[in-house]
This record gives sequence, structure tokens and C-alpha cells, in this order.
Amino acid sequence: MDDRVVQNRFAKPVGPSHVAVMSTVQEIKAAIGQLPLEERAALIADLCGWTDDDWDRRMKADAKAGKFAALNEDATTSYRSGQTKPLDDILGKS
Repeated sequence: MDDRVVQNRFAKPVGPSHVAVMSTVQEIKAAIGQLPLEERAALIADLCGWTDDDWDRRMKADAKAGKFAALNEDATTSYRSGQTKPLDDILGKS
């Protein structure tokens, strides 16, 4: 191994050629908490063995193509104008 520090999201550089790998659940959870939402979702899917089916692939393609943009804008406008209710209220969990 050369003297470059190995870059890894789940490893801590401790010297030119040494890496301390996270070993506690607390450290792993903290690192996962730092991931962007999409990366966290992908990690959970990998850990749980979930794979995208046709519906998932279609939804992702449609989202990427902007097909939900108008719905998202309407939802944001409704939320900002106070026209929405908390989910707990709708589900009767308040």
C-alpha cells in the first residue's frame, strides 16, 4: 500500500497508510445519518435485499423526466398556504 490516505465514507484516516474501520453500531449509524437521503435509501435497499421491480423503475424514470413536477409544486403550494393536515391527524394518531 502506498502513502496515500484511503478515502472511504465509512473509514477514518489515521495515518498515511492506516485506516481505522468503524467497529461500533453507534459509529455506523452516525455515518449513515450523514448520507444524503437517496444514498441512505439505496443502502437500506441493499441491506434488505430489495430490488427494483418494473413499477419502481418506471416511477424513477418518470420522476427523472419531471413528470411529477406539477404535482410536487401543487403539494408545496398547498403546504405553504396551510391547506394541508399533519399525517398523524389524518391517521388519527394525534
